[in-house]
Amino acid sequence: MNKFLKVLLWIGGIGAMLVVLTFGYGFYMMYESSEQFAEAAEFAKSTSKDGCLVEMASRVSDCSGASCLMKNIGFGGACLAAAEGDRSKYCVGDQAVTALPRNYCKIHQTSKFCSQAIIGTISSYCKGDYEDL
Repeated sequence: MNKFLKVLLWIGGIGAMLVVLTFGYGFYMMYESSEQFAEAAEFAKSTSKDGCLVEMASRVSDCSGASCLMKNIGFGGACLAAAEGDRSKYCVGDQAVTALPRNYCKIHQTSKFCSQAIIGTISSYCKGDYEDL
């Protein structure tokens, strides 16, 4: 077999393996997210929107990686959407009230990632990204 074809076959094989791994990881993350959303909906039954954000801040403070952070942001958004409470406290139109995150993150004295995660979650909630969960 020609050397060029062998190299091309190896590259194609590695590429196919990467595609399979990417799809597998995507399905795994979808499964994890659905569990997170179900847990958030259950948690929201016994708390308010403030309770959701306090719980999210607590969970984010324990994170050490991106996948943990993303799961807990999903938890916070799904919990906000399902919990009782006044939406206008968190949103002005479809914009988040940005003064809020400092209050939640000070409780756990976490890093700047806590504030960024909560601002992002509230912004997504205000835009309606979690309404179909």
